Amino acid sequence: MEKKNIYDAIIIGGGASGLMCAITAKKHDRSKKIAIIEKNDRLGKKLMSTGNGRCNLTNHCISPDKYVGSFKKQSKKIFERFSGDEMANIFKDLGLLSFYDNEGRYYPISKHAASVLDVLRLQVETLGIDVFTEQNVNSIKKVSNGFKTSSDDSEKKYDFICNKLVIANGSKAAPKLGGNASAIDYLKNFGHKVVSFSPALCPVKVKSDVLKILKGLRVTGKAQLYGEHGRLIKEETGEIQFTENSLSGICVFNLSLFAKQNDKIVLDLLPDYSENELIKIIRQHISLFSDLPCEQLLTGIFQKRIGQAILKISRVDLSKICSKLSKDEVSGICKTIKSMSFTVSGKEDFSHAQCALGGVLGKEIDENTMMSKIVKNLFICGEAIDLCGECGGFNLHFAFAGGIIAGENLCKDGVYVSKKEKAKALSKAGMVFQHFNLFPHMSIRKNLMCAPLLNKQGTKEEISKLAESTLAKVGLLDKIDAMPSTLSGGQKQRVAIARALMRNPEIILFDEPTSALDPELTGEVLSVMSDLAKEGITMLIVTHEIGFAAQVADKIMFMDKGYVIDYGTPEDVIINPKNERIKTFLEKVK
Repeated sequence: MEKKNIYDAIIIGGGASGLMCAITAKKHDRSKKIAIIEKNDRLGKKLMSTGNGRCNLTNHCISPDKYVGSFKKQSKKIFERFSGDEMANIFKDLGLLSFYDNEGRYYPISKHAASVLDVLRLQVETLGIDVFTEQNVNSIKKVSNGFKTSSDDSEKKYDFICNKLVIANGSKAAPKLGGNASAIDYLKNFGHKVVSFSPALCPVKVKSDVLKILKGLRVTGKAQLYGEHGRLIKEETGEIQFTENSLSGICVFNLSLFAKQNDKIVLDLLPDYSENELIKIIRQHISLFSDLPCEQLLTGIFQKRIGQAILKISRVDLSKICSKLSKDEVSGICKTIKSMSFTVSGKEDFSHAQCALGGVLGKEIDENTMMSKIVKNLFICGEAIDLCGECGGFNLHFAFAGGIIAGENLCKDGVYVSKKEKAKALSKAGMVFQHFNLFPHMSIRKNLMCAPLLNKQGTKEEISKLAESTLAKVGLLDKIDAMPSTLSGGQKQRVAIARALMRNPEIILFDEPTSALDPELTGEVLSVMSDLAKEGITMLIVTHEIGFAAQVADKIMFMDKGYVIDYGTPEDVIINPKNERIKTFLEKVK
């Protein structure tokens, strides 16, 4: 049975970025109707598996240097706003207590991923966000007023209509948890250029004769990745795991972001010792085990099978008596310990990958809003973007941060515009600042004429006459040839209003126009603004002058801590408020 659902915004994907996007959007505007569409039978399934089931949600040391991909440069602005500590505080506001370890990795204090998912799900429930699970979206189309999505599940088939759409359904990593390539498939259909997904943060396949000996073992050491012509690409220190045909462990996972076929991974199995120090230690062992076979030479230094692998690579016969080892053989053993080399043959598949490289090209996304630059009102966040971080909470951090930014902008009624369209729109707007911003070295006449002359709005004589008539409108024609320094604060602000009017704007933006004035001068400015309102000039005013707002405004938007808490007529918002926060504020300013 087919059902139609109409929403202000729909988020495809109920993972980290999708959940955070929906929660943020709904908190910003409770009146908006928002839904999450999820392929799995429940939200946040992949989130439960992160950090070995503990959910490494962010990192104390967030930096673009920890990421690769075409969105890396743009990510700097996001990470300047959202540090690891800031993200932890955001979760604290949701009720989650967390801590970070000596590697900077943040975990819930319960050490269970369920705690992170629980606070997110609770927000979804209490905010009244609609959730549709087991919905395999098979079609997304752009329609006149937004988007239409359809699912192909026969028992629960839905058509969804929305004004704005968010693609947050991840990558091909972890297919058992729902990972697939649908995100970039949708985006390619919308005209986006994408980098094909490839496994990341995964074991690296290598060629070696000793892997079978080492299978199942772990060592702590330094891993270096070398590319063409022996160029060092990256090095990591930590635990290294050996499997039948690959190297694994966190430090190898981080190398997998860069590893290509035929690169070299070189392991230093004792990074705290120099080669010369090792030679002395091996000679001591030769003396200690002089009558024993070389098979025992590295006893007390390495696990037995690791020692055997070192000797095999060094071409030392295991049955040879230790005392018979030559100087070159000792040197060769030490070189192998310090630089055990493996040739990269590829990477494990997506079923072994924590994340994926690839996604939509960074230049096609506005990092300020996470909105597509190709399709208006289409937002993209999480793994669908070509950005992948190292192990340690970096990818979840980006998913949460991108989700927040997309959510903040999801409820805004504006749309993405090109630079040309933006410039055109701004040319029709005037601006009045808090602190006048008049040029002190120019007369009032020249201050008013400056912009129109630069924009060639008329001849010098025409613009001069316009300056006189505009200044007369604010009651200051007699000051037209005066310098700004001779004017009072109220007079300067009236000149600033006249300057804005010189452009014949469709709208004038006022940023706290009376905040720098004393009460008597404030009256002068408010009187001019009231006259402008009577003339029908559209004004957007940021102000704390409640009485003035109630008198002249057609609509009032009341904000508190960055959130819109009420919007309506002065009668509804100010004169007869229903919101408790507004009532408290008005009581204090009476």
